Amino acid sequence: MSSPQTIWPPGAECVAKYNFKATTEQDLPLCKGDVLTIISVTKDPNWYKAKNVGGQEGTIPANYVQRREGVKSGGKLSLMPWFHGKITREQAEGLLHPPETGLFLVRESTNYPGDYTLCVSCEGKVEHYRIIYHKGKLSIDEEEFFENLMQLVEVSFIRVCVCVRAIVQQ
Repeated sequence: MSSPQTIWPPGAECVAKYNFKATTEQDLPLCKGDVLTIISVTKDPNWYKAKNVGGQEGTIPANYVQRREGVKSGGKLSLMPWFHGKITREQAEGLLHPPETGLFLVRESTNYPGDYTLCVSCEGKVEHYRIIYHKGKLSIDEEEFFENLMQLVEVSFIRVCVCVRAIVQQ
């Protein structure tokens, strides 16, 4: 590994980029896509003590995870009616069926942990756009970057000359 990365504060959320098999009792095994919360940095800055969504704690290699900063807006993303979390492409298409131009939702990417997917119903079909997380910012086209998902959704759809309605999570 090259030089140690920036140290993340306790409470920071991250996503596993790779599977990690525990080699000691202290290690926390990871599956690609797992969401974790940092508890503390260890004596070795290349390892963190973290907790998974199931409440299990252990050490994880820093280079196996990606920080999730920039995807929240200070408020809870889960409170946004258009955010559906970790659902599949097929589930998103089911929620947007029958396709009605302007309906949309945002979900966690199943292929790219840490990224998101904007699913938009347009002209009888559902289009899926990868929202890329890069250097603490979010983008669809890698030309314009946003601080958080709310900003990206708001700005993107203000520009569209269509009445957009979010498909509300029930």
